[in-house]
Amino acid sequence: MIRLVAIDLDGTLLDREAKVPPEGAARIRAAAEAGIHVVIITTRIAVSTRRICRELGLNGPMVCSNGAEIYAATEGPLLVSLRIPMEPARMIARMADENGWSLWMTFGDRVRRVRSRERNRSAVRDYVTFVDRNIDAMTEEPVTIFTGNLEAIRPVETACAADGRCRTEVYYDARGAAEAVGVFAREADKGTALRYVADRLGVERSGILAIGDNINDIPMLELAGTAVAMDNAVERVKRAADAVAPPNDREGVAWALRRYL
Repeated sequence: MIRLVAIDLDGTLLDREAKVPPEGAARIRAAAEAGIHVVIITTRIAVSTRRICRELGLNGPMVCSNGAEIYAATEGPLLVSLRIPMEPARMIARMADENGWSLWMTFGDRVRRVRSRERNRSAVRDYVTFVDRNIDAMTEEPVTIFTGNLEAIRPVETACAADGRCRTEVYYDARGAAEAVGVFAREADKGTALRYVADRLGVERSGILAIGDNINDIPMLELAGTAVAMDNAVERVKRAADAVAPPNDREGVAWALRRYL
């Protein structure tokens, strides 16, 4: 019997326009009303995740920043905050400045990134602050660091592996092509975060349904008693799942909830 449903956002619940499809939203609300714990587990920061949880009527645990931040409920409090130590964070920032890579750095509910003349400033969220250099953002330990510069992937992976206090994850599109690399505290991943939440709620692994689409979702899929990958997921993710749902643009989450709840 499923008692907890862990759902990723981008590429899973959200469609290509970053909206929650109607049937998926309705089935999530119904599950929550039936007493099932519905937990959003995402790489997004809290301010963005919180808006979606409110839209869905959820006020249970919320996992953000790829497992680095765990909230007791949508409105808080913050239970776990895992940050990248300053030394490796500054090392990556200096490396990015030397090579012309633009980083997206998060600090709780704030984002800092290098100023871009091409960017439409009117479209920028109010939680984003611009800096002239990546190193200028490193006034405190970041929660996450991302870059979509593909030439940065291998050097950043190598730097983190050599330091040992941070870890990296590469993100892929549905064809298996690399899109970005993320840097996190060594202990931060979705599987560890899901285990923490499940233990806090008293839910056994057999009672967990996890739904995801990207490489960083594999730890939570492997932890769950029932794992579902989206059809738009890369093959490695599908191999880690018990079933493959329709893609996120065809109500894949709704399909999974119909089948297993």
